[in-house]
Amino acid sequence: MRMDRHLIINKLYDLAEELNITILYAVEIGSRAYKVEHTNSDHDIGIIYKHTIDNYLKVNRPKEAFHLQLTESIEVHGWDIYKMSNLLLKSNSSLYEWLNSDIVYIENGEIIREIKARWIHSFSLLKLAMHYQQMAVRNLKLYNEREDNNSKLLFQSVRCYLVTNWIITKRTHPPIIFLELLKQNFEEEAQGWFQEIYRVKRMEQKLVLKVEKLHGYLDEKLNRMLPTIKQLQNDKIALADINELLLKELINHD
Repeated sequence: MRMDRHLIINKLYDLAEELNITILYAVEIGSRAYKVEHTNSDHDIGIIYKHTIDNYLKVNRPKEAFHLQLTESIEVHGWDIYKMSNLLLKSNSSLYEWLNSDIVYIENGEIIREIKARWIHSFSLLKLAMHYQQMAVRNLKLYNEREDNNSKLLFQSVRCYLVTNWIITKRTHPPIIFLELLKQNFEEEAQGWFQEIYRVKRMEQKLVLKVEKLHGYLDEKLNRMLPTIKQLQNDKIALADINELLLKELINHD
């Protein structure tokens, strides 16, 4: 169920006050960020936050992550700036998607603005492609093992394949919006399958395509990608730069 933007923001600030944290960044993640949500989709929100500086100086360091159901239709995933910084160094795919979400509720931190300006295109293409290829294979395997033919698993497998294909063919960082990922050169039959997967996800309808053919297509393509993935650029973000940015954010009391 779609909720009012201002209501979501107010609830996030109430949560920050309750947890005694400062929210630096809050965005939609998951289906709404991919633009494949349906009428009853919940709001999955990712937040990056910091504690007060005195909490970081204690022996018992504050939690670096949390996950909670804020309301019946709002689920929140939170990362402390230390965890976020470590994920940035690893070119983590989830962080990449958070930073590329275009549904932004809160953006207060200088550290977030700096990361977007300096490093959003420095994520390692090698690490991103390797992750998405592995996720596509894993979700396809899980889909085949399930008796209920969970279409979410098939959608995620297709989405991850499309992301991987974008990276290895264009040698650029991929979009996260599903329809943007479809703007690639695929065989007519494959394009039809992907459009069907999109329709099913948006409308909560049943699949009518022959999944066996799609499975065979994905299985072959995903296996053939590995040699190309290993040749991709493996950019790295300097630890010293992240440490400098982290320190600047921690001593900023605004």
